[in-house]
Amino acid sequence: TTKDVPGLTPAGLVLAAFPVREDARDGLVSRHGMCLADLPPNPVIGTSSRRRAVQVLALRPDARIAELRGHIDTRLRKAQGDSYDAIVLAAAGLLRMGWDDAITAYLDVDTFTPAPGQGVLAIETREAPDRAWEAARSLDDAAVRTAVTVERAFLRGVGGGCTTPIGAFAEAVSASELRFRGMLASEDGARIERVDERLAIATAEDDAFQLARRVQATLQPSWAGADLPKAESPFAGALVVVTASPEVADGQAAALRAVGAEPLVLPTVRIEPAADVDALDGAVASVVDGAY
Repeated sequence: TTKDVPGLTPAGLVLAAFPVREDARDGLVSRHGMCLADLPPNPVIGTSSRRRAVQVLALRPDARIAELRGHIDTRLRKAQGDSYDAIVLAAAGLLRMGWDDAITAYLDVDTFTPAPGQGVLAIETREAPDRAWEAARSLDDAAVRTAVTVERAFLRGVGGGCTTPIGAFAEAVSASELRFRGMLASEDGARIERVDERLAIATAEDDAFQLARRVQATLQPSWAGADLPKAESPFAGALVVVTASPEVADGQAAALRAVGAEPLVLPTVRIEPAADVDALDGAVASVVDGAY
């Protein structure tokens, strides 16, 4: 899914298509059959997402956040046990599996901002000209691409990753304008800043990036105009294993050193040209012909 795709695309690859978006909201699954506001006092809410955790606590300060991991079906089974009063999942995953009846309540994007790109599938291919790119482009939805591009621009502006408490959701309100909601929380989750603005589609990507910088500076002024000092970095002193291919490992190692980490380069990937591309070409041709 797009929300799990890194903010920067490797050289030579491109996000060729964003098909029609599924519901972008988060969904609450509760054995009590209640919405978040009606859960019993001091409810135990399961999630492994810091974005979801800080927003749950903003709406229910008495809640206790419990770690929740596993595949969707595993999480749903856990939600029926006594360990959790409710769990929070992306609604899109449940809807795509046909398990929408498990959703007790949908969490409104105005008070529970989704992750950038949530509900959207991304198809990544080699850059054009390429037959896979040509096949994928036929699945691209222009409105979804515009929204996701703006959401990911906000993510880049913050410089966040999958553990940063950040949310972004854009939707067109006219042919020339979109409505953008953004959320950023402090690292300890104690403060949340939200934005809700109308942006001109023609400049929305740049506007969202700059908006992210302003929100970030408001939340923690020391972030403005400079990188965090190494002493404040969550990676300071950490030993991080870099498993990327040699072609990209040097860049990743340099980035880790810049935030105070000690990289240990142990490549587990080797990229080599295929000896025979006939099978791959045949598969791409079948997709182009609609045989998938």
